[in-house]
Amino acid sequence: MIAISIVLMIIHLLLGKEPHPSNLDEPKIKFDKDSLKKYFFFPTKGARDFYLALSGKFFMVVGSTIVTTFELYIFTDYIGQSTKAAGHSISILSFIMLFIGVFFALVGGPLSDKLHRVKAPVVLAPFALGAATLFPLFIVKPWAMFAYAVIAAFGNGLYNSVDGALNLDVLPDCDTAGKDLGLINLANTLGQMLGSVVVSAVVASFGYKAIFIFAVGMEIIGGCLIWAIRRVR
Repeated sequence: MIAISIVLMIIHLLLGKEPHPSNLDEPKIKFDKDSLKKYFFFPTKGARDFYLALSGKFFMVVGSTIVTTFELYIFTDYIGQSTKAAGHSISILSFIMLFIGVFFALVGGPLSDKLHRVKAPVVLAPFALGAATLFPLFIVKPWAMFAYAVIAAFGNGLYNSVDGALNLDVLPDCDTAGKDLGLINLANTLGQMLGSVVVSAVVASFGYKAIFIFAVGMEIIGGCLIWAIRRVR
């Protein structure tokens, strides 16, 4: 993997043909209290929409993760399949998620450009995930999880195709874009970690149906937070 990374890096540099590959002539930033606050801490000015996008992503990821983390146990302990049958069902579910997710990821971007709407597809995604979760909540059958996969993959595909553009549009300061995008991505990582931890506690305390109720709540909160963004249409 390291060798491949080095080769790809060299190819990128050769194909990029940057006129000035060195940054030695770039203006130096004075390292003081103000620059430390600006480049290493959370943004505070003009960051309302930034934090809405960050929080919306966090809740959406938590809601999605608590379902996908327990896929095997949902098929075996909740739906009642054997381990072998559950493995087959998970294969089908994964194929559905991959195929439909990739399709709408490819379609979502051009559609967003044509409609001149960035926020709308991102808002639609968590609500689609929430709606998908209603199937296994009310119908304890394998096909309900496949229905979940279809709608959830649609939402994830749209989200992944346009989320990056939304994140760029809500950045509070272009000078700190790298740091701020890293913070937004941290919401994704922390959401996955917390979702994996929370689902165990939810199942132990309230049973499997609570997974889907909790997921719906997280997706609704995430969608509403993203909807509240004002800077982006």
